[in-house]
Amino acid sequence: MNIDSLPIGLVLDHSALAAYDMPILAVGETIREVWDTDQAIALPKLCIAAAIAAGADEMTVMMLLYEAAVQPVTFDFREIGRRARDFDGSLPFAEAALAAAHADAPVLTEYPDMYRKAGLMAVPLD
Repeated sequence: MNIDSLPIGLVLDHSALAAYDMPILAVGETIREVWDTDQAIALPKLCIAAAIAAGADEMTVMMLLYEAAVQPVTFDFREIGRRARDFDGSLPFAEAALAAAHADAPVLTEYPDMYRKAGLMAVPLD
């Protein structure tokens, strides 16, 4: 199956990537549930960078990128900048929001209210 043909079922923001590194069991379980429905996980590149900058283990995060049903995503810097206005200038939040909006998929996050205020679906980390 071609990864590019899979619909995106979930976007992981930087807080979810950091939690995956801890590892918080719920993150891995949620990812597996999405994969079980033949959907892909989107990892915005700025969220990857922010998770690593916050101390997530680089190898653990990068290994997730090599999973069969993970799509790294990025957007035009102008789109990210405009969307960042909705998130107090946060570029990782903005790129995750763009990925979620383009895929019509929820964001797995520690900050669900931020995404919900922007009219997006969010799945809280538990």
